[in-house]
Amino acid sequence: GDTADQVPDMTSDTAPSGTVTATGEINSSEAKWRAFTDDGATSHWHVASMGFIAYDWGEGNGKTITKCRIMGPDTVSAPKDFTIDGFTGSDWENLDTVTNQTSWTAGVFRDFEFANTTSYEKYRINITANNGYAYTSIGEIEFIENQAPLNMTLLSNSTTANAVPTDAHIVVWQEDVDGVTLNTDLIVSVSRDGGTTWTAVTLVDKATLTTGRILAASVDISAQPSGTSMKWKAVVANNKEQKIHAVGLQWS
Repeated sequence: GDTADQVPDMTSDTAPSGTVTATGEINSSEAKWRAFTDDGATSHWHVASMGFIAYDWGEGNGKTITKCRIMGPDTVSAPKDFTIDGFTGSDWENLDTVTNQTSWTAGVFRDFEFANTTSYEKYRINITANNGYAYTSIGEIEFIENQAPLNMTLLSNSTTANAVPTDAHIVVWQEDVDGVTLNTDLIVSVSRDGGTTWTAVTLVDKATLTTGRILAASVDISAQPSGTSMKWKAVVANNKEQKIHAVGLQWS
């Protein structure tokens, strides 16, 4: 359900849109807007000691941010302790307090998720400690919104059966994120004519795993047009977030 980064690829403090502000910067090659370029660790923001860096979408363009992704250009100058805050128009409201972020890998994002239902026009990272260097650096910052998961159809490639099958047997390794009602929020079907005709199965919960559960079903497909091109289809409905780890299809 996450959106893409809501900050455009910045080329200055105010272009192409919005405004980047910060405590300061060492020089123009390490300016604050370089933390929002989406070029990975190629460029970065570099500030003496500690400080904040913020992005403002402008009046009427608020975002309900629920995840901040931060990339450190190195280990020693990357932030260790910081807050993620939204601006109310008169004051900063704390959304997440992060501590003891050590052993950063250059060019690798860390994700910080938090609960937020308020649309703020401006967010900041307020750094109170780094990992021991005289300067503090951030390679990249992304602000992400969460939205309702999109419905999805997952369709297999076809596999040719040796003879025309009359029955299909399917096993699904599935994991709930939202509460999922089988055969309503997850609908699985089988075809023997390459996907022209489908027969829905009735999934049954067979076993619980550390990550998810095993679902299984058998279904009569003899009423479908004769064929040997076997396919399965999984439809995620009602905007229910879930994970499909694996699917196995047999026939007889």
